[in-house]
Amino acid sequence: MTNLTPLETAALAAIVNSEYRDGCGDLTLPVWTFSVVDALGQYHGLTEQGAGGVLSSLVKKGLADVDEFDTDSAVWLTSAGIAAAGLLWPRGASSF
Repeated sequence: MTNLTPLETAALAAIVNSEYRDGCGDLTLPVWTFSVVDALGQYHGLTEQGAGGVLSSLVKKGLADVDEFDTDSAVWLTSAGIAAAGLLWPRGASSF
């Protein structure tokens, strides 16, 4: 598994736990990026730019993808990101 920083782990948790997932277990479905940025700001004190850097790192590591939808962007986990999340939280419990 790719080595993850604590903030990258927190970003994975924010994607998995996004309120825009609506309880759906399909982690390949996109969630609004701002929800992840907000969680990283609220729980880790990151600025929007800092949170964007963490998400960029996940994309570079092949764990997440980001794309534009209308005027906002969305983020989702790749198969590698889902595998990483499963290794971090094998019973499905994730935390920020």
